[in-house]
Amino acid sequence: MSTTAKPAVVLEIGSKYVRAGFAGEAAPRCVYDSPLGALGDAASLGRDAWRGALDACLGDVFARGLLGPRGVALLLENPTAPRELREALVDGVLLAGARSVAFCPGLAAAAASQTALVVDVGARESRAVAVVRGRLLAHTLVVARVGADAVAARLGDLGATGAAAARADLAARACFARRRDGAGAPGPALAFRDGAGAAPWAARRAAADALFDADAESEEAGLGALVLDCLGRAALELRAPLAANVLPVGGGAALPGFDARLLDELRALDGRLDFAVAYSPFPRCDAAWVGGSLLAAAAAPGALPGLSAADLDAAGLPDVFAVAGTGAVVAT
Repeated sequence: MSTTAKPAVVLEIGSKYVRAGFAGEAAPRCVYDSPLGALGDAASLGRDAWRGALDACLGDVFARGLLGPRGVALLLENPTAPRELREALVDGVLLAGARSVAFCPGLAAAAASQTALVVDVGARESRAVAVVRGRLLAHTLVVARVGADAVAARLGDLGATGAAAARADLAARACFARRRDGAGAPGPALAFRDGAGAAPWAARRAAADALFDADAESEEAGLGALVLDCLGRAALELRAPLAANVLPVGGGAALPGFDARLLDELRALDGRLDFAVAYSPFPRCDAAWVGGSLLAAAAAPGALPGLSAADLDAAGLPDVFAVAGTGAVVAT
């Protein structure tokens, strides 16, 4: 790559937000609403339908000057995303101006080449996976359909008022994860000054329980059980170091008190292991993007070539688990 070429563009398209910026920077240059949010659980959409949803979003990235004909785009991928969505995203990025596309699982990027059990609490679902020295262990990936949206829904069930958007805002700004035994001094109810929504104290302190409670009706596990399921899929010699490095990421894991409650749950479910939360200097909502930014910037010259449109036409899109390593951040 010539010295005048732009650094790689790092792009993460989640169900809630899109994050984009240049490799080597400490934060994404732009964060805006994801077009995937309006599609809900549309897992059966075809490639063309996904393209229709993504075109405006990728056009916005291009309009901000992030993509150009000489640029490489690093896509931070969700390993549970439908293949048709991955294909549509690659098509759109190449048409928007990228020279080539490289791939990296976002969960592996969040660990930044370290060994950790990554717990990603997203808007609609949570994922846990073991990452060992930057390598995502695909057989340990587990998913639960519970996330930050469940906190907002529980908030409404417990007496919060306002439209869905207001309750989601209250969940992010006013709620916290209480300890497993429910201990804690009482506090105030909170309301928006414009009257758009309000949350009583009992709702504020109990809404985050939705992340940790098992749901018998939907057969979904809480986050404690999700982590233990992931841990049980790892090799015996990896379980102790993974338990000692539980890494929460994602917006849903940013609630005050989240770490203490997660450790309460894990210790109650399995008292044999020494569980601890790993420290990360990155904001949890941006952890995958920042990790990808650093990994792409640290790649040796030529180690992030990506795949061109001709390469993809010849060989097809690589399987997401075939690019599970982040040490070199390569696409094959």
